[in-house]
Formats: sequence, C-alpha cells, structure tokens
Amino acid sequence: MFSLSKINQQQFVGGGKKVTLIIRQLATLLDAGIPLLRGLETLVKQESNPQNQALLETIALSVRNGRCFSDTAAGFPAVFNPLFISMMRAGEAGGNLSVVLMQLAEFREKSMETKSRVIHAMIYPVIVMIVAMLIVGLLMIYVVPQFEGIYGDMLKGQRLPVLTRWVVDSSRLLSSHFTFVVSSIVCGWFLFWAFRRSLSGKQLMDTIVYRAPGFRAVAVPLAASRFARTFGTLIGTDVPVLQALCIARDVVGNRLAMKALDSVHDRVRDGESIAIPLAQTRVFPEMVPGMIEVGEETGRLKDMCDRVADNYERELEKVVLGFTAILEPILIVLLALVIGTIVIALFLPMVGILENLG
Repeated sequence: MFSLSKINQQQFVGGGKKVTLIIRQLATLLDAGIPLLRGLETLVKQESNPQNQALLETIALSVRNGRCFSDTAAGFPAVFNPLFISMMRAGEAGGNLSVVLMQLAEFREKSMETKSRVIHAMIYPVIVMIVAMLIVGLLMIYVVPQFEGIYGDMLKGQRLPVLTRWVVDSSRLLSSHFTFVVSSIVCGWFLFWAFRRSLSGKQLMDTIVYRAPGFRAVAVPLAASRFARTFGTLIGTDVPVLQALCIARDVVGNRLAMKALDSVHDRVRDGESIAIPLAQTRVFPEMVPGMIEVGEETGRLKDMCDRVADNYERELEKVVLGFTAILEPILIVLLALVIGTIVIALFLPMVGILENLG
C-alpha cells in the first residue's frame, strides 16, 4: 500500500471521469441504504487499479477510525476540490449525503460534457493548422532547394522572378537557421506561457478574453454557466450563500469575473441581496442577475440558477460550433493560398525556360 504522505498528493487513475464515477457509485450505494463505510469498502473491492484501490482504502480507513467523510476528503486536495468538500459537509449536516453526492455527480458530468464539446469542436481546426505547418515546412526545407538547384543549371545566371526569389530566400533562411527558428518559436511560446501563468499575465489575458468581441462570445457564456451551475448546486445542498459565492468565484476561472464576485460577496455580507450588486458589476449578462432576483423572490434560487446554466451551456455550444464552422473553410483557404503561392513561385521560371527553348 502507498504511504499516506504520497497518496494525498496523487489523483485517481482516469482523472475527473473516474472521480465522477466513484461519486455516482457511492451515491447509489448510500441511496440503497448501505452505510457509508460499507459503501467505501464495496468500492475498494470493485476497483481493479492498484493506485485507485490504495486511495479508496486510505479513505475507508480514515472513516473507519471515526473521521467524517468531508474531513477525510479534505486531506486529498489533489482529488477532491473545495466544491466537493463544502457539499459533503452540507450533506452530512443535513443527513442527505446520498442526495448531495448524486447532485455533485450530475454537476461534474454536465461540466465535463460542456468542456468535452468545446474540445471536440476545436480538434479539427487544430489538426488542419498542424498539417498546414508540416506541409509548408516540408516544401520549404526539401522541395524548394531541389528546384533552386535545377533552375541554377538551366537558367545559367539569369535572375529568377521576384516571387520565386522570395520563396527561395525564405527557404534558405529556414534551412540554414532551422535550429534557431524552432528554438525561437519554442522560447516564444515558453515566455508567453510563463507570462500567462503570472498574476499580471492572468489579469491581462483574462481581461482581453472577456472584452475582445471574438473571444467574448465564448468567455461570457462560459463564465455565466460555470457560476450559475456551481452556485445553484451549492445552494441546493444548503451551503451558506457567502460560502457558495466564494466557491463559485473560484470555479468561474476568469479574473475579471472573479473580482466582480468578490465585490458581490462583500455587499451580500453587508446585508444586500445577490441580484442587485451582481447586476451592477456588468460582468455577467442581464439574464443572470434577473433570474437570480426571481429566484430570491420566489424561493427557487437553485431552479433559476440551473435554468441560467442550461441556457448558457446551449449558447456556448452554438457559438463554438458556429466558430468552428467558419474557421474550418478559412483555414483551408489560407492553406491553399500558402501552398499555391509556393507552387506558383516554383513554376514561374518555367515560363522563361520555355521561351528560351522556343
């Protein structure tokens, strides 16, 4: 068995999908009337992966020794996030742990489904870009030098056309300084990645993403759906409003939206409702504070948040699909233009050769 100091820094093999499956299985066992400890022991027996089994054994051992499930889960920050811990504590306090676990499993499944849709929609454009770069690189490094040698023998010192000279010069630069070019690209990407991870970089990039028209169409519904889904799920499990706002703030991910939710949290702590300060931040669409206000007035805050999340998840899917539908032909046209330009540049000297032969 792994030592506890090593286990609490590891994750389940299978990542978030595996955690969600375990949560749903445990919720089903508890709903069937099986005690928590016996349910955990059942999951240990069913698990085939040694690392996952060791993690579950450690959790079951902690519960067997008298610790509550939420405190045990808090000792595994790499596996269970603050959202999970807060919902577990609310479920234990209210005596409805199975219901809370089922809600958490549904929340995670919907979140992963939204993320999966965005990723799958971007796979084709990324593949097209990679293929385009490989084709252009092969043409410039291997094909163009061959034509340069042929034309050097056939034209006997005559000047190449301007477009051909430009392509040949670019090929020479890329071939002779290939290591430098690749290193520059890698270093540039590393510097951008490091800047993106810094505090100032995160704030700048999140602001650009949230304000720029093209990126805003994706960033706003994504932040709105994350906030509404998380906040509604926490409220539905009787997590205190202020604590729910703090957790939902961390889940949103965008620094601009997180700063706005900080101000909402402070004003709610001072006695205000949620909808008014949320609307005044002007970070989320008007529908979000509007539906939350209706939920506060009718006592159906969770239902209103779920409707907001469903609406913006559908909107996000439409935006991503529309974006990729436009991006795909644009990438294909650009690829055709680049490759076509290289091919035309390579065959332009043929005109002069044929004229000389004539």
